[in-house]
Amino acid sequence: MKDHLILLYQDAIASMNVRNFEQARKLLNTIVIEQPNFEHGGAFYDLGCCLEELKEYGSARRAFEKALSHEPTNPIYLGGLASFLYLWGDPKEAFEKHLSLARLEQSQGDVEGIKQTAISLQALGKKIGLTSEAIDKLIEDARYS
Repeated sequence: MKDHLILLYQDAIASMNVRNFEQARKLLNTIVIEQPNFEHGGAFYDLGCCLEELKEYGSARRAFEKALSHEPTNPIYLGGLASFLYLWGDPKEAFEKHLSLARLEQSQGDVEGIKQTAISLQALGKKIGLTSEAIDKLIEDARYS
């Protein structure tokens, strides 16, 4: 790994911590251009967080998706995209991503994660017109798939 990228990443995180998302975005863009797989997609994930804060939703979504493409079974990346879609995306798509997250959490034995994801699934399911029984069945199926 290139040492200068590590320093840029540290500066980007420090900028995010003081809510200077524009500066963090610039630094993270530099990193992902030079090394797209930096931290196994972590720079893309953080870039997505910055872009969301800057209300650049289309770019934020693409950054979250790129992070996930580097590590498809990373629950943080999948949860980030699912949460982003919950807030800014199509409820049906958000519901599907949350179901995927529940399956991933089940496969990783994350009982607390499944409980939290089930809360989002309940809210999203109601938004898209599913009955409570249908939502419960889909959650249960996700737990045992």
